Amino acid sequence: MRELRMKFKLIIPYYGKFPSIFDLWLKSCKNNPEIEWLLVTDIDCSEVLPLNVKRLNLTFKELKNKFEQKLGMSISLESPYKLCDYKPLYGYLFEEYLKDFDFWGYCDMDVVWGKIFDFLPMELFRKYDKILDLGHLSFIRNDKAINENFKKYRGYLTILKKPINYTYDEAWGGVLLRI
Repeated sequence: MRELRMKFKLIIPYYGKFPSIFDLWLKSCKNNPEIEWLLVTDIDCSEVLPLNVKRLNLTFKELKNKFEQKLGMSISLESPYKLCDYKPLYGYLFEEYLKDFDFWGYCDMDVVWGKIFDFLPMELFRKYDKILDLGHLSFIRNDKAINENFKKYRGYLTILKKPINYTYDEAWGGVLLRI
């Protein structure tokens, strides 16, 4: 029986200056053609991107406005570092870019990837809704109920409205902050 092919997208908003290993990071993305990478940035880099890395040109202010419009509320997003608290919401916040994907996720740009699926077999993706749970790399099943799961927990409102970084991407599930 032929294995069904799953589609994966990792979303990476990035602002400021790319890390010094950016070229290596891009090469490691290119060597994982099973994954499409969505780089959300206002940094001009289109001419150097591999085919599986797409760029969404948004300024940081436009990204904040997009999030506020989607969430229907004002949020605290004064610096790119605070994006860590928004990573678990990317499935909801970027849903228009995920229509044909089975899994979405997020990752950091200070990691040089090996062949990711040599270490994460497809069996895991058939069995679980979330693979890995820290901010440097996570995959989440692209399902409306899962993507909106954060709404079940009142704590997310505090996390999105306060300027401090709660590292919500490292403790997703609503148990990080109980009020």
